[in-house]
Amino acid sequence: MKNYAVKYLAMTLLLVGASIAELFAQEQEVIDLDLVYANRPELKTSAIRRILNKFSWTFTAGYEATMYEAGLQGLEIGLYGNDLVLYGGLAEDQKNHIIYKDWLSNPQSVTVPDAPQSFEGDPGSVQGTAGGPVFNGSLAYHYKKFRVGVGLGYSSQKVKDLKFENSIGVESVNFGQTPSFSLFRYYFLAGYEFFDYGGFHYVVEANLGGASYSGFDSDSFENSGVIEFALPIEREFSEYFRVVLRPAYQIKDASYSNQGSPTISPKLNAFNVTLGINIRIPEIPRCKTYRCNTQVKHRHGDKAYRGQPVFYPQNPKMGQIPKGAHGWKWRTGKPIHAPVKRKP
Repeated sequence: MKNYAVKYLAMTLLLVGASIAELFAQEQEVIDLDLVYANRPELKTSAIRRILNKFSWTFTAGYEATMYEAGLQGLEIGLYGNDLVLYGGLAEDQKNHIIYKDWLSNPQSVTVPDAPQSFEGDPGSVQGTAGGPVFNGSLAYHYKKFRVGVGLGYSSQKVKDLKFENSIGVESVNFGQTPSFSLFRYYFLAGYEFFDYGGFHYVVEANLGGASYSGFDSDSFENSGVIEFALPIEREFSEYFRVVLRPAYQIKDASYSNQGSPTISPKLNAFNVTLGINIRIPEIPRCKTYRCNTQVKHRHGDKAYRGQPVFYPQNPKMGQIPKGAHGWKWRTGKPIHAPVKRKP
């Protein structure tokens, strides 16, 4: 029994000693990683793509409501029958009178034998509402959370529900042809993203630019341009694609006259809400490597690639992209999770 114990103890000490010796040998051994791993080549990306990625395109469409208000200060207006007309004084023969019909939109000179009936009291101003579609498109350069750019806008409006600011004691008044106009504007924009949470980005934006109106038939037409303040709310679906809800308020006015009529100067301030998209050009192309199933951003050699279309998260987490989602179905006919197979 003692012989077996001695042999067991000797074998144990021998194994422990061998292990310690091997451990010291490993600590002294230096592994040259350059011999194990090849140097990775420098990553190459397109300079044009990197520049274009700093810009974003925004396209929105929606509805605009205009608060129409034409001041009557300095104007002689009256009723000729039930028609609301603008009085132009005596005609050249000093017997007849000149009145202007449809003076809110298209002043037309008419000679009549009698002067229009005056009002009792001050009617204040002529007020009305207008509504119609509005479209916007812009290109902005992004630096951190700031953005500057240019844009174009178009809206079509028809004024309705005209009334006086103050009552004049007349039951029904025919205001004549009501204004119907369209507006094309061009502007500079500046914005700042002041808050983001849970994939939503909140931006404050100001626009300043010129405007071109159509629909007012006049000899002279002037406008002071358009100032707009907006609060876009952007829902991010990927770093390249957002859906935008854009409420905005516009300050604008105009002045016009026709056939020698006094100048009409309506205010055309408006509020609009539009919905659309914001999209950026990716700085790297989508991967076209045969049998590559990588779903995140990755590299092949010295070039970087995307694994997703621009509408999806570029580095998705487990379950972030719906299993039934289909990307580029018109091109491959396969779900986004399936590799894009091409001939080698």
